[in-house]
Amino acid sequence: MTNPDQEQFATVRRSEPMLNVSGTVVGLCLAMLGIHFYITMLNADDALAISLDFSFIPAEFARWAGIGLAPVAPLEEFTAETDLAAFNHVLAAYFQEHPSQAPWTLVTHAFFHAGWTHVIVNAVWLLAFGGVVARRIGGVRLLVLFCMCAIGGALAHFAVYSGDFMPMMGASGAISGLMGAASRFIFQPSGPVLGGIRLGPKADGMKGEGALLSLKEMLRNPASLRFIGLWMLFNLLVGVLGSSSLADGGNIAWIAHLGGFVAGVLTVPLLDNRKGEPVRK
Repeated sequence: MTNPDQEQFATVRRSEPMLNVSGTVVGLCLAMLGIHFYITMLNADDALAISLDFSFIPAEFARWAGIGLAPVAPLEEFTAETDLAAFNHVLAAYFQEHPSQAPWTLVTHAFFHAGWTHVIVNAVWLLAFGGVVARRIGGVRLLVLFCMCAIGGALAHFAVYSGDFMPMMGASGAISGLMGAASRFIFQPSGPVLGGIRLGPKADGMKGEGALLSLKEMLRNPASLRFIGLWMLFNLLVGVLGSSSLADGGNIAWIAHLGGFVAGVLTVPLLDNRKGEPVRK
């Protein structure tokens, strides 16, 4: 004789797979991988030109916005110990001759990456958190949220590095935003079930299935605080170390991660299903 609890558990396992990935999430991953594959097929000059055109470059964005343009010092003023500054100078001179920055780079930078390791790691994180958020708000709204978090990350980076010509690329800021959005509901007492395991146990007197935690509740939820704390610690280490092999040796724009995370936390209520019911894709 079958135990009713076992039947319910089996039903949950069949209806809610571990990743529960939506078509939108798969499409975003394929877009990132496909763009990077296309870039690798180009010659070095064309690959660099396209990457610079679609990456987010703070000083070029400042020029587009009419905020001003950082002065370009003579290259002779740089020494061998300031390779990064010298490269920044070369980029500045390039953009004076080839202005190309446009407002859509606030979003397009998320689809370009520094190398295969960079794009694959981001695709894995997108699959992990994108599926959870997509189940909550639906595929179309997930795409909107992804773009808004990319914008939030780029603007945070711009606020700190407005005079920098170093290009910023990668989906990490947008994915951090999806993590921030998920922190509003996956750790609540009526959180989602993944792989037959509920991320938070049900409790009487708490919000119904699928309801978002308020900011106050999120900041009082021990599981949510642990998640945010670990995420902040990781970004602090990234900021201190300055670079990571996960980005193929390039610098990590950790400020953009913070901006994207905050954007996700604040934006998801605008896109949430008000009834608190799962949105089927």
